[in-house]
Amino acid sequence: MKEKKETSNIETEKFYNVEECYAMTRIKPSTWRRWILERQIDVVRFGKCVRVPSSEIQRMINKGFCPRLEK
Repeated sequence: MKEKKETSNIETEKFYNVEECYAMTRIKPSTWRRWILERQIDVVRFGKCVRVPSSEIQRMINKGFCPRLEK
């Protein structure tokens, strides 16, 4: 049985195109496009336009976060 994903409030969510995602994260647009094509990230489609929700960008950042080691 699949778990239902938690969805954010659509009224306060911001959506970004691939170029804007690149500007925020410095991850190449081709990488964002590959993730979209491989369905590794959630997206919203408006006709031919594809937008990445800000919550998904934050999830990707958190997924890659490595805390520093305490000495």
